[in-house]
Amino acid sequence: AIYHLGEDLFGLPHQQYVQLDQTKKELAYLSQLYELYTAVLDTIRDWKECLWVEVPSMMENMKKEADEFAYRCKKMPKQLRQWPAYHELKREIEVFQEVLPLLMELSKKSIQQRHWLQVNEITGKSLPVDREDFRLQVLIDAKLNDFKDEILDACESADKQLVFEEKISDIQAQWSTMTFDFSTWKLRDVPCILVGSRVSEIQETMEDTQMHLNAMNAQRHSAPFKDELQTLLVSLSDTADTIERWFKVQLMWTSLESVFTGGDIAKQMPMEAKRFSQIDKDWVKIMMKSSELRLVVECCQNDLLRQLLPVLANGLEMCQKSLESYLEGKRQKFPRFFFTSNPVLLKILSQGSDPETIQDDFGKLFDAINR
Repeated sequence: AIYHLGEDLFGLPHQQYVQLDQTKKELAYLSQLYELYTAVLDTIRDWKECLWVEVPSMMENMKKEADEFAYRCKKMPKQLRQWPAYHELKREIEVFQEVLPLLMELSKKSIQQRHWLQVNEITGKSLPVDREDFRLQVLIDAKLNDFKDEILDACESADKQLVFEEKISDIQAQWSTMTFDFSTWKLRDVPCILVGSRVSEIQETMEDTQMHLNAMNAQRHSAPFKDELQTLLVSLSDTADTIERWFKVQLMWTSLESVFTGGDIAKQMPMEAKRFSQIDKDWVKIMMKSSELRLVVECCQNDLLRQLLPVLANGLEMCQKSLESYLEGKRQKFPRFFFTSNPVLLKILSQGSDPETIQDDFGKLFDAINR
């Protein structure tokens, strides 16, 4: 050893220097401790200087390095664990590890300005995180761990609110692209009716959506979205009402269209035929416009449609009542017509000038008659 070289130089006998050996070991331990201590302090200092806007992308790396520091500290030689410097190092790492979970929660995308206002109220401190120069140091100095439970509760609420926000966004996206299907009617070559199966499907989906929105609206975490939820519910409710009125008008139009656009009955009811002719023009007009747009909510919010549907419904009801009175009069004149349904009687009356077309219906009026 180096000590023996010195002894040989001065002609001294070799011997053991216990204190020097101990000092050497302690210096090696100190070097090991100092290296880790310096790395911890420098790293945490650099982290504290980071802008808060940069912190979310650094969180995973921070946790990984902090865990590595804790592991290296735990693996230090037993002889060091009695030294004040070791306890100071250990405490420095633990303090950062204690606040790190809160920092990770607060760095989530679910945390909005309203949640920071909650944190300000909880801590009693002003934390202007929206400022570009806001740094992590300010949050660490705020002693967030003193309010750990309250802050975690606010973060949990934020996570659930984010789920609400995403669900609302999904529903809005769904109904902004939902479309009607249109079809032609009989001999007409333009789209003038809603496809019934698609209407049923839309109504069923809308009922499910409204139930879901009402359930969401009743939950505690929906508070920040009350206005948005209410607007969406009102919009869908109005759309549902319009669809229902629209389809009822369509049913009346399709049942009367063949009656008043030709045949003998139209000639015998000229006023009703004229009224239906105007209704027919308006109906085709709104259906042509709607078939170009197709979007369910936008179609149902169209002012022309909303204004015309009550007018068309009223006009069609008048035509229907007049037709029923007309049929009743025919039954009174020829009681055997009471044995037929309205559709069959309409066919007989409207096509009476063409006997061949109604041959199959005579069996409903008279017994023992075969074509």
